[in-house]
Amino acid sequence: MRVQAIQALGSKVVGLALAAVAAAVALPVYAADLPEAATAVTVTPAGLAGLQFEVHGYYRTRYVSMDNVPVGRLDNSGTLAASDENTHTSRDDASSAHYLHSRLRLDPSLRWGGNPAKGEAAKVGLYGQLDLMDTVVWGDNARQADVPLFAGNPSETGLDGNERASLLLRRLWLEVALPIGQLRVGRQGSQGGLGILFNDGNGFRNDFGDATGGTTFDRVLFATRPLTIYNAIKNGDKRETPLIFVLGHDWLVEDPLGFGKNP
Repeated sequence: MRVQAIQALGSKVVGLALAAVAAAVALPVYAADLPEAATAVTVTPAGLAGLQFEVHGYYRTRYVSMDNVPVGRLDNSGTLAASDENTHTSRDDASSAHYLHSRLRLDPSLRWGGNPAKGEAAKVGLYGQLDLMDTVVWGDNARQADVPLFAGNPSETGLDGNERASLLLRRLWLEVALPIGQLRVGRQGSQGGLGILFNDGNGFRNDFGDATGGTTFDRVLFATRPLTIYNAIKNGDKRETPLIFVLGHDWLVEDPLGFGKNP
């Protein structure tokens, strides 16, 4: 890994960070395992009572070291070389690999109405998720230049070896509170049970490494509490009941195993 490439990538990270700070008015980003109060920035625009803008997020950098890794040799055509009885050129060698990768994730929300401090849901909320340099490996992995004199923009190579977008709007959806329930429309994550079949990939709750993907759907969903509606009409009791009825339709965008395309 060349020091010049790291310096160039570091300059780009600093530029992106400064742009984010300027846009969010001195936005601090903390690790997700800190207390919830320390992970958000809340702004209430003057003259817009009840409108709140919040940003949660984190920045992570991982160093990975692997020893005695089988590697393949490429022939002149760029394909994996074949082995025969006299030459062992395919996967008999072993080597070590060391690399670093980073991600800056922001979860902004714009809400109107309600009081989250008192557990009151917003009347209208717009939520999103953005990734900057998502799992981009440090250094000039695209071999764009051999010397700093001819170096251009740093490569944006991901863990899969493909180039990634510097800024990715991964999710964006709208939530509207109705008198009889809630409506959600847009591209959103999905989490169910233990997260084996559906896992949103958020946070740091993984047992084996970091989540690099997650289950993302283009979704239209309506949720309501039928017993709450019945009690309100019958007895005037508007307290929430645990039974929730959900009706929706999903279009799969990104799967948790990484076989689907990133949004």
